[in-house]
Amino acid sequence: MKRDLTYRFCIVAMLVIMCVLVGCCKQESEHPPVERKWLVVTRDGEFEDSINVTGWTPGEDMITLENELNIPWHGEDSIDYRSEPGLLWVNGKVIGVLLDRVDFKDIQHPEDVLMVISTKNNPEEFKRFKSLEIINLITYRFSHTEFKKLKEINTRYKLSILHSTLKCNT
Repeated sequence: MKRDLTYRFCIVAMLVIMCVLVGCCKQESEHPPVERKWLVVTRDGEFEDSINVTGWTPGEDMITLENELNIPWHGEDSIDYRSEPGLLWVNGKVIGVLLDRVDFKDIQHPEDVLMVISTKNNPEEFKRFKSLEIINLITYRFSHTEFKKLKEINTRYKLSILHSTLKCNT
C-alpha cells in the first residue's frame, strides 16, 4: 500500500514536471529572438561605419557623425552624408547648418533642416527652422542669464553643448 502510494506520487510528480517543461519550451518559442538592426553610414558613398540601432526609437535617438555632430535618427537603415562649408547634407538634403557661416536666406529648403550648429545661444533664430530637432551649441562660457535661456531651448529641442564651461559671474 505504501509502495503503491509512493509509485502514484512519483508518476504525478513526473507529469507535473513534464507539463511545466512543455509550458516553458512553448513560451520560449512564442518569443523569437530580437533581430539586430544596423544603420550603415557612408560619407560621399564610401563606407564609414555601421551602428547597432537595435532598440533605438526613431526621433528619440541620435547619430553622431565626425565624432561630435549629433543628428536625429528617424529609422533609416542607411545614410550617406557629406559636408560643405557650413552645411551638412544627408541623403541628398541639407539637414545641418552652421549658423555662424550660412545666412538663413541662403538655405534653399530651411524646412529640411533638423540640426543647427551655433556659437550663439539665440532662441529666436532657432525657431525659424520649423523641423529643427537638435541644437549643437559650441561655446566656451555661459553667464547665468545664458544658462537660463538654455533651459528654455531644451524644452523644445535636444541640446548638445560642446566645449563648455559655466562662468559664475553674470
